[in-house]
Amino acid sequence: MAWFRNHYVCIACDGHWIAEGSEVAEADCPHCRAYDVTAYRSDDLSVLIATETSTEKALVAALKATATKMRGKAGGSAGSKMRPIRAKGRGAARVAVH
Repeated sequence: MAWFRNHYVCIACDGHWIAEGSEVAEADCPHCRAYDVTAYRSDDLSVLIATETSTEKALVAALKATATKMRGKAGGSAGSKMRPIRAKGRGAARVAVH
């Protein structure tokens, strides 16, 4: 749901105030009761919550399994080359694995 912080200035009394709400709306002045004062600025405070896709979950699981295997290897060199892998599907990311 969208959430806005609206900034107002009343031209009748020069009063300033801030109000938050789910829409950018006209408001009544709390100082002189002038009506239908329009916001001169609105800040969008909405937060986008992203969910993990099954591809991302599978990629994270594969990376954890690889990291576990790498920790278990004896004599692994610190200077080993990294190889890029690419996830398939939307939003695929490039991830480097040791």
